Amino acid sequence: MSAANNVPGPSYPSLFASVISVAAHDLDDPMVWFYNPSPPVEFGARGVDVDVAWRGGGRIVATGNSFAAPHIAGIATLIRAKHPGVTPFEVKAILAATAQGARKA
Repeated sequence: MSAANNVPGPSYPSLFASVISVAAHDLDDPMVWFYNPSPPVEFGARGVDVDVAWRGGGRIVATGNSFAAPHIAGIATLIRAKHPGVTPFEVKAILAATAQGARKA
């Protein structure tokens, strides 16, 4: 799992075939993700105005691809919990097949 760079253009490690690359979208529902069949970024997940824990026990609202990647990681974990024998590439295929549609991430 890799958050894409926050500036336009390809970035590593998100370009490796074995990595699930993620960029932010602006929908509020953390269980909505999109598949982009035209890399460099394969998936889009909630990552705009996300309420996150902060130092000292505080909270902030933040935006970025780094906040979208944990949403896809969590969904991948749910897939692996239900189907423990699936490979990482199968998880990627399941994520693509169950995405809410193709949308440029």
